[in-house]
Amino acid sequence: MLFEKQNVRQYIAGFDLGDDFCQVSWLPGNGLNFPAEKEPETLPAAAGSRNYDIPAVLYKAPDANVFYAGMEAAQKAVEADGTYIPKLLSLVRSGQSVTAGAASYEPEALLALYISRVLARLSQAVPDGKPAALMFTSARMDAGLIEALEKVKKRLDLDCAVFYEDHAASFYNFMLMQPKEIREPGSLLVNYKAGGQMDMHLLSFNPHTTPVVASYTMDLTVPGLYGRTGEEKDEEFCRLLQEQTKERKFASTYLCGSGFEGDWMLRRSAAYLCANSRRAFKGSGLCSKGAVLGGLFKLSPPPQCKEYFFLDNAKLSANICIQAGKRGEPGLYTLVEAGVNWYEVDKICDLVIEDSAELHLTLQPLTGGKAQDYLIRLEGMPMREGRTARIRLHFTMTSKEQMKVQIEDLGFGEIFPSSGLRFEQMITIRPQ
Repeated sequence: MLFEKQNVRQYIAGFDLGDDFCQVSWLPGNGLNFPAEKEPETLPAAAGSRNYDIPAVLYKAPDANVFYAGMEAAQKAVEADGTYIPKLLSLVRSGQSVTAGAASYEPEALLALYISRVLARLSQAVPDGKPAALMFTSARMDAGLIEALEKVKKRLDLDCAVFYEDHAASFYNFMLMQPKEIREPGSLLVNYKAGGQMDMHLLSFNPHTTPVVASYTMDLTVPGLYGRTGEEKDEEFCRLLQEQTKERKFASTYLCGSGFEGDWMLRRSAAYLCANSRRAFKGSGLCSKGAVLGGLFKLSPPPQCKEYFFLDNAKLSANICIQAGKRGEPGLYTLVEAGVNWYEVDKICDLVIEDSAELHLTLQPLTGGKAQDYLIRLEGMPMREGRTARIRLHFTMTSKEQMKVQIEDLGFGEIFPSSGLRFEQMITIRPQ
């Protein structure tokens, strides 16, 4: 008897982690077919609300082991006398445990609880859906946060692919799926928190390269706007825009954050941003939507991914190669390709060493700069005759410029058992 394979309702989720709020977006699909041309949807902070900022807080009831998350936690904190736990991201970065009542909680456990509650709400928005991938994004994605999120992944036993990126990559992902006339020659992203700082980023596209290279040509942070009235803020913001972008080319502007609520910038600022056929957009959920698309690009990249190349501070700008022989012929073999995020590097390879207890790595810059050679000494490694000295190399990175190489003697079966020798070296790599 034959059974037809049923399409499984799946979705890709993007989780934008902030210290005060998080935002979550998703893209539904059938099986593994996701419509790249469709803009992802964003989860409201509460059912029926048009507010998409979900407070990144927990609240523990005073006399019971009961936790609340998000909007519910913020409301409970006003009504009752329990333990209010804000700024979960800062807690995770600091590694500081939290005492609530008579118990102490590790920050990763609290973050896992918060994420599980938010994902539970998302599952209600996509009934009978199953996540195919979850992309976490944050303003700063580093090794410490990734390690914490890996612990969260294990705690929650997430049955899907999990990826990580920063806001710079998420904005690029979002812009890559916009019409060319909005995307190129560049797009300006302005984040402004009411009463707080303003961040301005210009993503530029170079049409004279193949593939088209996208990079950030401006990253600026200012304390904020000091004007008391809407008219004063409008004048101040317009002056700032003119000073920072008058010599730069861009086709669109995206205004995000609570600082842009209201209509205070409808005169001078809006006129400047929309001059010369430019477009300006105001909204929310941009990075979480970009994170969804980042997950899509991992699972099923659309044609644009081959036509464009994004070069940012998290991506390696050089190929990392090893000098080795294959079928008796010496050569240079790529271990890690340029363009990958440094925190995604995780390469294992086995080698047979013959003549020397040394390894040679070569850094080949993507921009065509001078190649650089690095030497790894295999001190204490037993050398054996007849191609019987085998080692395993494990390459990871702790930052964009720091590579960790773990080396293990594999031996050669029962003839030459492994010596058990294991050691690691740190290599600083800086393309010239």
